[in-house]
Amino acid sequence: MTLMKTSLVMILFSVYVALFAATSQFPDIEGIDVRQKMTTDQIIEKLGKPTIYRTSTFDDGTPLETFYYNRTFVRFTDGYLSEFIIVDKRFKVLTNVISGGVSVGDSFTKISFLKPEVATWLSCDNDIYYIPMVNGEINVFFKIDNGIITNIHFSSPV
Repeated sequence: MTLMKTSLVMILFSVYVALFAATSQFPDIEGIDVRQKMTTDQIIEKLGKPTIYRTSTFDDGTPLETFYYNRTFVRFTDGYLSEFIIVDKRFKVLTNVISGGVSVGDSFTKISFLKPEVATWLSCDNDIYYIPMVNGEINVFFKIDNGIITNIHFSSPV
């Protein structure tokens, strides 16, 4: 009976680790990840009142909401996080991957353990790095100046 309990515990632990790994590999902003559907009110409650709010629809009727916080913006498509460009310290991203998240103004060393790669197709100066996520299907980009993160960009491929 003890061997059976031990086996069950090990199986449950393995499932937990697999689920944790799967959930921690998705881009997020302030804990809102790309799989989480949110209402406008929930977004504002989580991110704060935007400087400018714009809404539109795609040709197929899918709603698109853009929340501007000065020069930073966060975009949701049909309630799902679909893009952000962060240029100030207001928001933290990758909070599901990095304890406390990462923001503009942080040192490049804060993300170095994730083994960011140079986005050579975007930069001649090798100052834009990306972290592949979701098995390489989604990337989060970081502009680095003098070892400091100055811009963070994510755009959903869908």
